[in-house]
Amino acid sequence: SVDFLAGPQTTIGTAVRGIAIGDIDHEPGKDYALDTDDGLEIRLGSLTNAPTQVFGDSRRARTPLVLADLDLDGRVELVYGTPDGEVAHHRGVPLPATATEPYPFEPAATIALGTDADQIGVDRIRSGPGAIPGPEILVLTNDGASHQGDAMRLLTPDGSGGFALGERDDGTVEG
Repeated sequence: SVDFLAGPQTTIGTAVRGIAIGDIDHEPGKDYALDTDDGLEIRLGSLTNAPTQVFGDSRRARTPLVLADLDLDGRVELVYGTPDGEVAHHRGVPLPATATEPYPFEPAATIALGTDADQIGVDRIRSGPGAIPGPEILVLTNDGASHQGDAMRLLTPDGSGGFALGERDDGTVEG
C-alpha cells in the first residue's frame, strides 16, 4: 500500500481550477501551469514563485492542462480546450529566457472545434506511411455523451509547428 503524508500548504492568492507540472525552463525545480480565476499562470522553479507569465485575467481552460513537447524541439508546449470551443496551443520559446524573450510560451494559436472539448490527451497515435512524426492531440468533445462516445477529434501536426483537424470520413479518429 502507499501512504501519503501531508506536505506544506502553499497559498496562491486565487482559486486554482487546473494544474500541469513539468520541466518548462530546463532549470532545477518543478515548473507549473495553473488555470486560475485570475488567468493562466506560468510559475517557474517553485509553486511559491510569482508568475513568470500570465495569459488573460480569468480562467482560460475548460479541460485539463497538458504540457508536452509537441514539435520535438526539446521545449514543452501548453495545450488545453477553451470555453469557446477551441483547442489552444502555446508554443514553447527557446530558454533560458532573455530580456528580449522573457516568457516561456508564445501567445496561443487556436483551432476551432465547433463544439466544446471535455478532455485532451497527447501522444503519438498514428504511425506508418504518411504520418508526420511527433505527438498528436486527441480531443474528447462535448458531443461524445450524446453520440455514444464517438465524438473524438484528432489534431495532427501540420508540418509548420501547428495542428489541423484529422478525422476519418465517418467522424471517428484513426488509431
